[in-house]
Amino acid sequence: MDVERIAFVARVKPAVRIRIERERAPKLVAELEGLGAEVRRGPWRMPGGPPRDVVCAAWTARAVEELAHGEWELCGRDRGDDNSTEQAEAARVIGRCLGYPPCCVESFAERARVKVERSRFSTDWLAVQAAWVRRPRARLDTLRFGERLHLISFEPCRFDCPAALEVADAIAAAVAREDPDGLRRLDEALRTSIAIEPSGERARVVLRSRIVEHAAAIPRHAGRPPSEGSESLAGRIVGRAVAETGELEGDSARVVDFATDVPPGGVSARGT
Repeated sequence: MDVERIAFVARVKPAVRIRIERERAPKLVAELEGLGAEVRRGPWRMPGGPPRDVVCAAWTARAVEELAHGEWELCGRDRGDDNSTEQAEAARVIGRCLGYPPCCVESFAERARVKVERSRFSTDWLAVQAAWVRRPRARLDTLRFGERLHLISFEPCRFDCPAALEVADAIAAAVAREDPDGLRRLDEALRTSIAIEPSGERARVVLRSRIVEHAAAIPRHAGRPPSEGSESLAGRIVGRAVAETGELEGDSARVVDFATDVPPGGVSARGT
């Protein structure tokens, strides 16, 4: 199920930016152009990974050019070219082009601005630190991209942000019209607690009375297996207590408890 394509075709999203394996990019470009979209394609730098491209699409040439330029400024340059102010402005441009909530765009732009000074932490970890709340909404889970499980493609300023949830619900409605069973499966998958450490390694966890009963490593990037770091995280946190603020006892990792979210007409994935 291609959530990005569904949201774009339904005009829920004014534009899309898709990072994809290079050999699959031509087919995606042809498909988007066949829908009448303006499309731009370029290389995406991901250290240590296979060659990938970023495909930008919008309904007008002006919109796609603005999006593609912002993407290049944010992610396309060599790391030695980083300028924190330019990176922050590029993040704002991309967020505006993609229809993201202004509050979430500003939160992301601030992290882009300070990332050079805080480069010892992963961007995902910084996003979690900024967005963590006691009762996160599962449709705002952005930690499962490595498994291709997500509704939104931006990092919310908070995991209970009303504006972000409005976007997620609109995308969910578009998905439901095309694949209602797929949406039910996705909603269920997203109602899972996730442990993440400062390096960005992560694992699915099952909690019982705020103790980690089970943990399983998950990948950070689509198309790759879980890393040794994620396997190590999953192996060492079983049996550890989770504080009310998400910190794991005796560990640097933190848990985002998406399993407590209650879907419409349903119950949480676990008891509290």
